[in-house]
Amino acid sequence: MAEHAQRIYDADVLKPVMLSAKGHLLDGFHRLARAYLLGMNEIATVQFTQDPEPDRIRPLPEWLRAPE
Repeated sequence: MAEHAQRIYDADVLKPVMLSAKGHLLDGFHRLARAYLLGMNEIATVQFTQDPEPDRIRPLPEWLRAPE
C-alpha cells in the first residue's frame, strides 16, 4: 500500500491524463488522485477520437474471477 501511495505522491499532475473516445480514463489514475489530494479542480486531458489498441492487458485478480 505504501508503494501505491508513493506512486500517487510522485505523479506529475502537469502531464495530461488520457481518455478513451467515450471519455473513460485510460491512463492517469495516479495523476488524478494526486490532483484530488492537492485540491485541484481541473487537470489537463487528452481524449482519443478512436481508441488505440492496448499496449498491455492485465489479468483480473483471482478474487474477481468467476468460478469455472
